[in-house]
Amino acid sequence: MRPVNKGDSPYKSIKKYQEAIPYLEDKIGNFCSYCELIIDHVPEVEHKAAKSKEGNLTDWGNLLIACKYCNSRKNDNIGKANKSDWIFPDENNTLLAFRYDNGMVKVNNEYLSNVDSNLRDKAQNMIDILQLNNIPDNRFKIRDKRVKLRLEVLSVANESLLDWLEVKSSNNLKSISIQKNNIIKLALKSGFFSIWFMIFKDEVEIKEKLIHSFIGTDTICFNEKMETVPKNINSI
Repeated sequence: MRPVNKGDSPYKSIKKYQEAIPYLEDKIGNFCSYCELIIDHVPEVEHKAAKSKEGNLTDWGNLLIACKYCNSRKNDNIGKANKSDWIFPDENNTLLAFRYDNGMVKVNNEYLSNVDSNLRDKAQNMIDILQLNNIPDNRFKIRDKRVKLRLEVLSVANESLLDWLEVKSSNNLKSISIQKNNIIKLALKSGFFSIWFMIFKDEVEIKEKLIHSFIGTDTICFNEKMETVPKNINSI
């Protein structure tokens, strides 16, 4: 889950929360804040604390952008009173909280168990409430495509890594530059930042370009080697 930095509120006030969409797009792009699916339809404003449970309707701090799958799964289960039981990509380094095992989202137990057991529970809560690994039965009319698309991108990213390593070994600077730009274009077109970052985990220059190309990625969550680091001391 890509950690994002929305920055300070770009507006003093808005009458309807839907008016926040262009601001959210400008700040963090057209990617779901949770599953990282690229949103090629109308994006949805996601209230971290639900409107029906005392969540502020238009406050910038309570808003994210989401796909229809994550927004509908989360629904109104999180309110102002229990919001601290979950982690959020604009508050925590969510890239450090999760890992991807064959494309499936898992809690990063190796890290979180040594930091705070409560964080592990909060990360698992996020997976569960969003049903991030949901593979719907064919009987459902509305099919959740998040897992399917994530696995497709995983395959593409793996192929891109092989191509990159081959071109990189040629030491042809022009070819290397072209290949690097092609990888970023493909990543931006397909979404799922975390998948690309994981596949290119040993390629610092690609990771750096991914971080700066996916608008709104929180740079404080990475060190000079483009390794993922805690956003907060003794936390994520």
